[in-house]
Amino acid sequence: MNGPLEGKEYCIILRNINKSDQTFSVLTKTRGKVVVHVRAQKSFQHFVVGTFFCAQFQNKGKNWQASSIEILMHPPINMYPHLRLFHNVLEICYYFIEPHNPGETLFKVVYQALIFFSHYRSIGHHFVFLSRIYLVKLFKEIGFYPPERLVWALHIFDQLVVASIDLSDRRNVSLVKRECARYCPQDILLVDGWIETCIKRHPQHHLFKTRFVLESAVNH
Repeated sequence: MNGPLEGKEYCIILRNINKSDQTFSVLTKTRGKVVVHVRAQKSFQHFVVGTFFCAQFQNKGKNWQASSIEILMHPPINMYPHLRLFHNVLEICYYFIEPHNPGETLFKVVYQALIFFSHYRSIGHHFVFLSRIYLVKLFKEIGFYPPERLVWALHIFDQLVVASIDLSDRRNVSLVKRECARYCPQDILLVDGWIETCIKRHPQHHLFKTRFVLESAVNH
């Protein structure tokens, strides 16, 4: 089992495994994807899928126990219906990321999704397009390398990360929108096709709730 047997850990909840006994699948910064039991406390009622928190971890056999929990961020409830897209990201992480396989870069990418989806109002009608770009980056970090014709998508992601530092700054938003305006509906269809191919590589893809709206040519 990777990671120290005890210590502080940062986590993002991927799935509620058993709410009655407070067991969750989480992606951690240093231990990878693990199952954790949350010791009863008042903040437990605020644990929803996508919650970002830190806690003291202790190894308990195959699973972990979390205590001294501090909730750092919730998925904004006012982001519906875009919350469904964020849940798609978490579902992909739950099914594709191997357990106990530490990857701080992958954790950072998933954390960036929480930040990005929290700023959907600033991005406007480019949001759906940028959600696809994000998924290209996510699948790359999981281990699926996009073809040369989609390298531009990773460039946009890098621009988005820079802008996400302060999306309240209109100059940052303008930078992202100008980058989006360079691409056409045919480019987006290529992205959709590649994402669909990645998803179908999983033997249980038929169980996924993830659905991609393929009619979304980005409005320029």
